[in-house]
Amino acid sequence: RRRIFLQVLQNATSEERRKKTRICKSFPIVVRGLDSAGRHFEETSALVNFSSGGMYFCLSRAMSSGSEIYAVIELTKVSKIMGPTVRVAAQAIVLRVESWMDGTYGFAVRFSKHQIF
Repeated sequence: RRRIFLQVLQNATSEERRKKTRICKSFPIVVRGLDSAGRHFEETSALVNFSSGGMYFCLSRAMSSGSEIYAVIELTKVSKIMGPTVRVAAQAIVLRVESWMDGTYGFAVRFSKHQIF
């Protein structure tokens, strides 16, 4: 029984549940929206990870689940040979909000629209 339980536990923790591959690299991001107090804001931060379906980032202010945000992500170039920096403009919906001990907030969002320029 114990062996079966450990095997089930191992399979559950090692299985990737996400449908889309995540890229865990920090890129600059500018986020605009309404905070949890209803005030408009624009804040510069960095991505924690992203995929074709959404992203995760941290901000110094709270927002509510279901909030709509607008963001521009700057995918920095690796070298001068690669040409101009690529940017992604995105409209997204906040799915999850996490409060961190340092007073910042983490946000998981799903893209509703995005465009590369």
